[in-house]
Formats: sequence, C-alpha cells, structure tokens
Amino acid sequence: MRRAFGILAAAVLLSGSLLSAHESFRIIGTIVTFDKWRLEIKTVYGEPYSVLLQPSTPIEHNKKPSTAKELKAGRTVVVQVVGDTPYDADLYIASVTIVPTIGAARAK
Repeated sequence: MRRAFGILAAAVLLSGSLLSAHESFRIIGTIVTFDKWRLEIKTVYGEPYSVLLQPSTPIEHNKKPSTAKELKAGRTVVVQVVGDTPYDADLYIASVTIVPTIGAARAK
C-alpha cells in the first residue's frame, strides 16, 4: 500500500512539473478567416497567427458565453494560448474573447 501511494505521489509531482513547462500567451488581433475550426489572426504588428480551436474552446463576448458563429472576419479577438513559444505549431487554445474593434476608442 505504501509503495502504491509513493508511486502515485511521484507521478503527480512529475506531471505537475511537466505541465508547468509551458507558458501562457495572449494574442490580440483581427480575425482574417475562420474556417473548419482554424482561426487566422493578424495582430496590430502585422504578425499572422493560425490557431486550431476545439468545439469545447470557451468563447466569450461582452462577458457572456458565445458560440463560434460570432467569429467572423474583421472582428477583434483576444486569444489565450498555452505553449513553449507563441509561434509553436501546436498551441493549446485556452480561450477566445471577442472585444471591441482595435482603434474604436480612439475614433471617438
């Protein structure tokens, strides 16, 4: 019994250290295209990002849950991703938030 508990404790500690090896990044930009769960984003600096969403990815708009139907070209989004770098091909998408258009506050 002690041995099983020791092995379980070691596995939990090891898995926690492996998960913490990834960092969280925020990508802010405008949707270029959204097709077949692939979201193409262009940041204000002109950097293109391509991320793959899952049907279970949380999407929020006006602090309320939303659906993927709201992800349309031209909308500004904040995408929270997890990976080694923001340029990884296999970024994990933690969440997507639709926000007011960049520059809308300056236009007033």
